Amino acid sequence: MLKSINTKKKPLSPPDSAEAIVGNATIKINYSSPRVRGRIIWGGLIGFDSSWSAGAHDATRIAFSADVIINDSVIKAGTYAFFTIPGKESWTIIINRNYNQHLADDYDKALDILRFDVTPKELPESKEELTYTVEGDRDGNGLISLTWDKLRIQFEVESK
Repeated sequence: MLKSINTKKKPLSPPDSAEAIVGNATIKINYSSPRVRGRIIWGGLIGFDSSWSAGAHDATRIAFSADVIINDSVIKAGTYAFFTIPGKESWTIIINRNYNQHLADDYDKALDILRFDVTPKELPESKEELTYTVEGDRDGNGLISLTWDKLRIQFEVESK
């Protein structure tokens, strides 16, 4: 009997997601997760001081089932694009109304609903795949993180 051989290649940046309940809100992030694969990521593949879709392929999507507070700003329930502007010392986090876009090709700053800066943290070991995490508790305190290569950025989110 002949066995079928699967010749379909696995994607280099497979789809992934992170989700948690923070207070009364479910927060879900959908993204494509690129791998380091021996490349220089920060200042190489991902340039400094330019908008980045914070994933591969389509823009990373972040969805809130209820209103949340990020950086003292109320974000209404809904689905948004999540972008960053990586820098050597500081990163800008961007939440944008247009979640249905390819990478940063269609990015329009006029559609930003929130921008704020965070400080990246260097990690002792490299993380091969880009990974998002959402952590939360029933009291409404949460933390959203992006980790890739030897860096992590994170910020707090609240929902009551």
